[in-house]
Amino acid sequence: MQPFDFLSDRQLRQDLDSTLLAALPPGRPPVFVLGLHRSGTTFLYQLLADHFGLATCSLYHVTHFNRLLHARQAGLEDGYKADVQAELTRRGLSDRGIDGFPVGPDGLEEYGFILKKFSPDGGLTPRGGPVLDALLTKLSALQPAAPAVLLKNPLDLGNAVALKQRYPDARFVFIRRDPVRVLNSQFRNSFYYRRRPDPFLAILIAGIAYWRYAFKLFAFMDRVLPDRVYQKIVVEGLRRTIHADLRKHHATLAQLDPACYVEVRYEDVIQDAAPALGAVARLLNLPMRPGIEPMATNPRLEPLFPAVEAVAEAFRRQLAGLPDAELRAVIPQAQPETAAR
Repeated sequence: MQPFDFLSDRQLRQDLDSTLLAALPPGRPPVFVLGLHRSGTTFLYQLLADHFGLATCSLYHVTHFNRLLHARQAGLEDGYKADVQAELTRRGLSDRGIDGFPVGPDGLEEYGFILKKFSPDGGLTPRGGPVLDALLTKLSALQPAAPAVLLKNPLDLGNAVALKQRYPDARFVFIRRDPVRVLNSQFRNSFYYRRRPDPFLAILIAGIAYWRYAFKLFAFMDRVLPDRVYQKIVVEGLRRTIHADLRKHHATLAQLDPACYVEVRYEDVIQDAAPALGAVARLLNLPMRPGIEPMATNPRLEPLFPAVEAVAEAFRRQLAGLPDAELRAVIPQAQPETAAR
């Protein structure tokens, strides 16, 4: 058999799991971690994974999604994970670069990168739904001791009602962060990725051809537009997207039974995670694992970039119709950090 190249679009589409998948029972109940991009979803995902022993989605699950069951049955899993680690090492990657989170085959990842290989939206859609079903079934089978499956995907913020309809036993942990800080962080990311995907993102988006074209478009815009114009376009686009996502989230939240979710604030969790962990333990009716050391926090507290500072006040006025808690944030003293550009 030809060696598997997990960066090959063609090989990624080869499904070796379909027969094995059909013989499995449905997956265990999902617990969704949802929030805006750059609102702390990765930190919260890792925090909950460490403390509750739930099944999770890893980088290996993203890169080898169509052959996870086959790999376990054929004894190929360790070799496949070694291939992923070898590629990370070849690219000089020990963390994500953008935020310092460590990376490895078993490092946690969002399921949106799997869904995007089958559906452009990357969230729950008619095309993405069966893929998410399959992921839940596979993770449940591969991690049989876990009482539930913990998943995170910022692209599904606002889809909680649809997720609840598809998975009646689902639970949700939402995270909020000061929207201006979210805008600032997303703006910084837009320049981090502006020319081409960084080495780690390139691994995640293997098999998603249209993303490569999108980065080419971003690079073209960056070359031909004056810096001031480009930054203004980016900030305005991000501001509109954040506002729309928050409006959709709050409309969705009003339709959910409060017994099926908790909502935490990033600014609170990084100061003291204990209250959030207690709320999640009550939501899931699960004990926390003993002897787990609290995660170290390294929040990015850079000053607002000038392009963000220029729209911050107007952005807060734009958000005035949302619940009051969305506008409050406990922000420690910002530490100087080199701006993007």
